[in-house]
Amino acid sequence: MNIWLRGMITVLILTYLGGCSDPATERQQASQMNGLDNATDMDTAAVKFSITPARPQPEQPISIQLTLPADWQPQASQLVAITMYMGSLPVVWEADDSAGVWHTTFQVGACAEPQMEWQLRVPLQTPHGQEFLFFPLMTYIGDVDE
Repeated sequence: MNIWLRGMITVLILTYLGGCSDPATERQQASQMNGLDNATDMDTAAVKFSITPARPQPEQPISIQLTLPADWQPQASQLVAITMYMGSLPVVWEADDSAGVWHTTFQVGACAEPQMEWQLRVPLQTPHGQEFLFFPLMTYIGDVDE
């Protein structure tokens, strides 16, 4: 086997291994980072998060509305698959007509899992500097019960 072919095989193997992650580790990291229950609405004194539809499905539009204090602004965010490695999807926020209300719409790809756990990672610009919010999401294939 020539050196070029051996080098290409090595690069492909390293690329594959670098892209893989242990789903249990991802879930544990997600739990530690957000401490939130898997809910369709999360409401605190400062933040309101809602998702439509309540049981999102892959390859269908998913809309999120995020209400923040007027002096907070979400930055470009990421949706990261937790159940299995699927990379991350960029999430861009648009301001609503109401102060402090932001929305986004996106789709996720389907996979072999009937339920897929995701985490939305939202960096915020606040008067105190940069903060982060982490929201759990679940997608469901068909009418799978929780």
